[in-house]
Amino acid sequence: MPNASKILVIHLRKEGLKGYISDFCNMGKNVLALTGDIGVEVLLVVPVVYEGLDVEGVRLVSEVKDWIEWIGEESGRGNL
Repeated sequence: MPNASKILVIHLRKEGLKGYISDFCNMGKNVLALTGDIGVEVLLVVPVVYEGLDVEGVRLVSEVKDWIEWIGEESGRGNL
């Protein structure tokens, strides 16, 4: 895979925001199933490189940012 590949954005573009969120939630469930309830938490940390993104890519990444902020508010943690 070449340097500077944008895997997260490619997946997000392919699946859309709903599919991306669903896949993230499934990954969290899989981690919990593997580790048990030992305090491991899957955090929403998404490294984003805006350079070279087209308008659609920027829109999708912005939607993920909004979703992360919403999760923080719903969980009572504020901004994550």
